[in-house]
Amino acid sequence: MPLVCEDVTFPRDPVMTPRVRRLLRNGTYEIKEARALHYMIRSGDRVLELGGGLGYLSAKARQLGASEVTVVEANPELVQYIQRQHATNNINSIMVLHGLASAQDGPNKKVYLRRNFLASSARADIHPDRIETSVLVPCFGINQLIDRSRPDVLICDIEGAEVDVLSAADLTGLRSAVVELHPQWIGSTGVAAVFDAFSHAGMTYCAKGSHGKVVVFERAIPNEAA
Repeated sequence: MPLVCEDVTFPRDPVMTPRVRRLLRNGTYEIKEARALHYMIRSGDRVLELGGGLGYLSAKARQLGASEVTVVEANPELVQYIQRQHATNNINSIMVLHGLASAQDGPNKKVYLRRNFLASSARADIHPDRIETSVLVPCFGINQLIDRSRPDVLICDIEGAEVDVLSAADLTGLRSAVVELHPQWIGSTGVAAVFDAFSHAGMTYCAKGSHGKVVVFERAIPNEAA
């Protein structure tokens, strides 16, 4: 029997760990990010998601009114699952790209897959004892992805790579962004670099929608009455 979380149906699959199944049953899977999307998404938005997971946030974005979503996911098993989940929910207008978001286009890069797919990443130093295998995937330069998808909203959860990717990104066309930070991997300097990247693009931290490591940034809009 499939699992249902916040109006999204998830077919059962071996890719799911017991913990993920429990979170889905409890309705708490990626709940912080989902709440942020409820605040951020506007009808007709174009969305770029870096790190697709089970395809939950891309599905929610479409349900909330986004017109187009582009998902970049490095794990080939998750790419297949995302497409299956979207088909189950009759959700379309989502492009799923198998690859890795990086500072720039480049040769294929190794991604390390762990039993807990949430911890899979391009970094071998993160829980090296839990790595099950590795795969080579294409590298998509972040600015090429932005040029291609022209997003209004960015969703980013890329397990410690957020500093390099976001620091190289032209974020000036965004209205909003939700980023899961990984301070245990990037440290306080990395967290500051992420905030600086959005600040330089004219975006500010937004407490509404942010929760712990999940942070929301919005474009500062001058007060017309001022």
